[in-house]
Amino acid sequence: LALTGIADGDSFRNALRTAFADPETAEMYGRAAGIVDETFYLTTNSDVAKAATDPVRHWARYGLREGRQPRRGLNVGSAEQLVDELVAAAEPLFDGIPDFPGFPLNHDAEARRQTSLAAIRGGLGARGNKLVVVAHLYYRDLVPEILEHLANIPEGFDLVVTMPDWGNRQIADLVRAAYPDALLYPAVNRGRDIGPFLDVLPAVLEHGYDAILHLQTKAGYFHAGRLRRDLGELWRGEALDALLGSPERVAAILGAFRTDPAVHEVGPQPHYLALAKYPYHDGGELGESLLGATPAEGFFAGTMFWARPDILRPLVEPGTLTLTSFAEETGANDGALAHLVERLFGHAALADGGVILGAPVDPAEPLITDFQPLAVTIHEHMEAALAAKHAARKTRAREALAW
Repeated sequence: LALTGIADGDSFRNALRTAFADPETAEMYGRAAGIVDETFYLTTNSDVAKAATDPVRHWARYGLREGRQPRRGLNVGSAEQLVDELVAAAEPLFDGIPDFPGFPLNHDAEARRQTSLAAIRGGLGARGNKLVVVAHLYYRDLVPEILEHLANIPEGFDLVVTMPDWGNRQIADLVRAAYPDALLYPAVNRGRDIGPFLDVLPAVLEHGYDAILHLQTKAGYFHAGRLRRDLGELWRGEALDALLGSPERVAAILGAFRTDPAVHEVGPQPHYLALAKYPYHDGGELGESLLGATPAEGFFAGTMFWARPDILRPLVEPGTLTLTSFAEETGANDGALAHLVERLFGHAALADGGVILGAPVDPAEPLITDFQPLAVTIHEHMEAALAAKHAARKTRAREALAW
């Protein structure tokens, strides 16, 4: 229940079906929820033990479909039977769970959280800027890249930096050196970049900003069980170039917000994914409860985008989503509450007749007013873009040699 952030039986069942259909998410659930007893699995599956294979990974990729028992007392022959068992076990809890279950911090952590949020509320709007940037700076080595791109914003802006609540001194020093008035929020690791963003959003909404920019230090992503930092670097670079690639690009984005009230969100064009391909793992129930039955087409993967702040208000109305809506971080690739909310940003942008614009990676190109979600998976796009980048590098090398 903590992993999915879901509080009713039907939605929980749908979320589990989606999770166990994907081997990587099934592996995460197998570990984080303790579904697989590793010792038991190796003892009862000599072929896995002999191959020295990770038992949880084997179960998620093969054992679940083969009907192998993950632990003593959980004898299921298929993913659907496993879902039935988990729903039955959770059913007695549903009546006592609120619509937005919370995972409170301990007393000291909550006190620090409230102190930080009070400072942010007091600092925002003091300089009369009409733009606000909320940047989640988790990886210290990537901070200079973010700060360099922020220099392309051609007017004053307020900056809120969310960062880890430990080991953050160097991050804070780098930010303060470039932006002395930046407001810092050392946040516990809940909901990745999204949990802290939702925590500061109510304060942002008090000040009537024309636009909000959300960024993060995306370092990599997992595919087929391994971390791909090369693709993470490419993903981050594409997003930053699309959103902040030049002063002219930023001016075009701001002009779109200021001249057309229907423009609700602008994001990196190649990162706009189809909900048909990457669906809500709760069947869309959270989105409908917060935003109504607005038809949603897609969302910007990676949660880096410009938005009209008011469209995000329904997500953080009192009693809805905050940092403490998220359980402790598990490292899930998909299927957790943070991934559900990631999809909600695109849903929110289309409410009330809103329009989403695509920003091409090349900042010299115009914004795209009528575009469709990516036709391939994000991984296929990244692999193709990486191959094109390598090919271009080889071409330049040959041209230099010929010259």
